[in-house]
Amino acid sequence: MITFDSIWSVFSTSRGIVCGLDAISLSAAFRIAEMELRSDARATGLRHSLFEDEPRACGRQLVQEELEEVILVIKENTEFRGMTVYNKNGSPRYDDLPLTCFSGAPGNWKVEPLADIVHS
Repeated sequence: MITFDSIWSVFSTSRGIVCGLDAISLSAAFRIAEMELRSDARATGLRHSLFEDEPRACGRQLVQEELEEVILVIKENTEFRGMTVYNKNGSPRYDDLPLTCFSGAPGNWKVEPLADIVHS
């Protein structure tokens, strides 16, 4: 079972992978979940793109069931207050996230916090 804490740990630090998704890929999963909760029809296209295109970009195969579970867990841990998105624990979702960048080559991209690159 995938927990929101494991998803949030990767997304909020830009370190690690959960179910084949790094922080950049998880940002798409968060967007899909939020769009679906708002009944935004564009979520279907984004979901299809993530599943079809992401393996080519990240060099890892995604498992449909795991992707569905990640999106479901995100949806279960999402609240809206007006236009602002919050995690179920009440923290604003998009405050204080690290700046993230890519390094590597196509099919072998690595996601890293920008601070790690600047300080190395």
